[in-house]
Amino acid sequence: MRIAVKDPSINWFALQPQSDINKVVITDGGTRRVVGTTSERIALTEVEGLPALRRTQALDSEELGHRRSETVVFRDGFLPHSHRDETGAYVLSIAYRGTTIVGEKRMTSGEVIPIRTEVGSLVFEAHSVEMVLRLLPLGAGYSAELPVFHPGRGTEILVTASVFGRETLTTAGDQRDAWKVKTDWNGVTQYYWIGAESRQLLRQASHLTEGVQLEFLR
Repeated sequence: MRIAVKDPSINWFALQPQSDINKVVITDGGTRRVVGTTSERIALTEVEGLPALRRTQALDSEELGHRRSETVVFRDGFLPHSHRDETGAYVLSIAYRGTTIVGEKRMTSGEVIPIRTEVGSLVFEAHSVEMVLRLLPLGAGYSAELPVFHPGRGTEILVTASVFGRETLTTAGDQRDAWKVKTDWNGVTQYYWIGAESRQLLRQASHLTEGVQLEFLR
């Protein structure tokens, strides 16, 4: 089924403020090594006089680099408001104004690349997809499609999500049941383990190259 921004079938206010820190693990040829940490904080805020959520993420890794991003969406329906991404190579700033998306990519070299895109209908911000997944009525055989704007690619894509099983994970000494969700981002596959009861993001994985896997683990 297609999930739209402001879809009335979803309880958008169900996502509560939360935060966590994960290990970044690379498995190469069967050898696992921790290469850094990621952190996430979802907080209540207000923009344009309306309740919103601010998701702040950070990657700290000597091997993968350092990254900071902030995404703001209106709480009622997850209509995106803004996104900012800072890396060692650039600062990307995006503003969402209905179906008009504007911003710039400012390179450390001084080059500024303007961004302006018109989309046919309202879209989710790519960095809010992991929040949306926590609100979906996940269950055996469930699948959904999300229209998404991907700032890094500078284009609209259709993200598909499908539940492909359930697994008990051990995190911080506790056992938690999780739905395993496979997502496809126009040919790029990401896997998520979302708590069946808590609806927290407990694990994330992707394949970088043949035999090499990247994971974010609690």
